[in-house]
Amino acid sequence: MRLSDVRHMFSFGTLERAFGAISQSRKAQCLLFTSFYEIESKAIDLLREELPCPIFAIGPCIPYMLLDRESRNNAASQNGCATANYFTWLDSQPGSSILYVSLGSFLSVSTSQLDELALGLVASKIKFLWVARDDSSRIQETVGDAGLVMPWCEQLKVLNHPSVGGFLTHCGWNLTLEAFITIKNVIWVIKLNVSWMQEQHFALLQRETEKLRGDIEKMRSELRYETDKVTAGQRLDLNLERGLAVLAFNHE
Repeated sequence: MRLSDVRHMFSFGTLERAFGAISQSRKAQCLLFTSFYEIESKAIDLLREELPCPIFAIGPCIPYMLLDRESRNNAASQNGCATANYFTWLDSQPGSSILYVSLGSFLSVSTSQLDELALGLVASKIKFLWVARDDSSRIQETVGDAGLVMPWCEQLKVLNHPSVGGFLTHCGWNLTLEAFITIKNVIWVIKLNVSWMQEQHFALLQRETEKLRGDIEKMRSELRYETDKVTAGQRLDLNLERGLAVLAFNHE
């Protein structure tokens, strides 16, 4: 998935649907989170205070049990990338000697940032396997034989390979959970260009805030209307009582 795909997804309201699911969470009988309580205890405790239903952190739902059942070569090619090539390369490397590099599907990284990262990896003299999607050919030319750069790989299988000893990532949540499962050393890449994602989140929050303000104003108007109806009815009842009292007095 490319960044352009993400923009397309946003246009269909992916985050809006997520907010809708959150708003319905109070009606749930229970909530299951694919996370660890130990690493998100503050967030989970806060949710338990706010929501009436039980909340369980059940750990990552990653199909690691399928790794031994599936042959590496069953998926002979994905996105034009032959799996046998990089697995053969990994098999030829010493144990825990390879750094796996992946910046995820949604992160926008400039060409200059990718080049700096590539030069830094070459300077480190640590062998690496880097998934760089459409930039893979250009980066491979930059790094030469210092590492192997691919457009795609079977990530969970790569992380479980004995020659892989570390994971360089932007720490997206899915990647982080897979790193926990495979017990690899994780290196966090910071100060990459996430401004576009931040702008999208901020714009969505603004829209949701305006919508919430509109809903509150509508509720206020309905409340004022109902209050006016009650007040008018009370005045009518009072006037009726007064009129009946006057009639009764006149008849006496």
